[in-house]
Amino acid sequence: MATLPAYDPRLDPEALLSQTEAAALLGCTRRKLEKDRKNGVGAKYIRTGQNRVRYRRRDLINYIAELEAGTMAITEELRAIDRTPKWKRG
Repeated sequence: MATLPAYDPRLDPEALLSQTEAAALLGCTRRKLEKDRKNGVGAKYIRTGQNRVRYRRRDLINYIAELEAGTMAITEELRAIDRTPKWKRG
């Protein structure tokens, strides 16, 4: 009979991460996460207490994907811009 692998919270997409863990995953500071929440931008979060905030790993991964997709869209738009000087255009 096959045995199931041990549960590893680092691989669980539903795991709730602290601000410090979320900041490490995103490569930013806790202060940046706090500013984003205050300004209504950034990754989705869950308030689990009066002063306690958690981030679901899945939401952070989706947020990273959205940032990458946005960056790719901007890159494609920039490539589409004709940078040839007007005097060289025919």
